[in-house]
Amino acid sequence: MLLLLIVTIAVHARITITGTVKDKAQWEWAARGGVKSQGYTYAGSNNIDEVAWYSVNSGYVVHDVKQKSPNELGIYDMSGNAFEATTDNFSTDYSWATDGEVDPTGSPTASAYGLTRRGGSCTQGATRCTVTKRDFNDVEMNGGASEDMSFRIILK
Repeated sequence: MLLLLIVTIAVHARITITGTVKDKAQWEWAARGGVKSQGYTYAGSNNIDEVAWYSVNSGYVVHDVKQKSPNELGIYDMSGNAFEATTDNFSTDYSWATDGEVDPTGSPTASAYGLTRRGGSCTQGATRCTVTKRDFNDVEMNGGASEDMSFRIILK
């Protein structure tokens, strides 16, 4: 896989920050606003224009972060702007899942679709930018790079 699961960043050779890339359940919890969730369709609002760069307002270009409103946890750009990779394999079949499972980690077998990506992007319509939408990483399938793909790190 092209995605690193554990990331360590050295800052000025004195501080080391260690974290992991979110899985899809962790991503969704954060995008929905965690314990402060108001049940919005998009991360922080039911009005996509308040919180996201998407195909209608972006000019199909990724924008600098923090230009739209944050969600309930104060996290910016979880809807639209750039897809966010997760550590879980994408699946269209959830027969392996257990009801009520906490923080499920995705299909236990590799998928022809690659990893799951979340959040939509500046090139996608509003329905692809909701907090519930899961998508497959077609960039990984094509073996290339994409300007509208990103990832977040959970600091430990």
